[in-house]
Amino acid sequence: MLIITNVEVMSAGSYPGTVGEITVVDLDKIVDAFRECDYQPNVTLGKDSSGQHVFCGWIKSVRRVDSKLYVDIDAADEWAAKIKAGLYTYSSEIYFNLKRVGKVFPLALKSVWLLGKGRVR
Repeated sequence: MLIITNVEVMSAGSYPGTVGEITVVDLDKIVDAFRECDYQPNVTLGKDSSGQHVFCGWIKSVRRVDSKLYVDIDAADEWAAKIKAGLYTYSSEIYFNLKRVGKVFPLALKSVWLLGKGRVR
């Protein structure tokens, strides 16, 4: 596994048909949930021929800088070079009202999907 730092996975803005409007305050809620929940969202690349998600790594840290959400990825060796080379764009999957550690978190990072350049999810 190899740590890849400062990967932008989301920004404040409008996401029609999915989560709607994401604000800087919402990004802070995602960061807070990551820090408090003691979990590591996974990084995946779609599904293989058997329908199983292809595991690429784990999210090690989450932070907001201005209006963008950045993560550090602990990537499986076979994916690390491709991620570092910028071969993918990213799509963040979000939990709504996640119940963990005796609290409800309005927004939390569920996973990050690697998408080939030019694809939108």
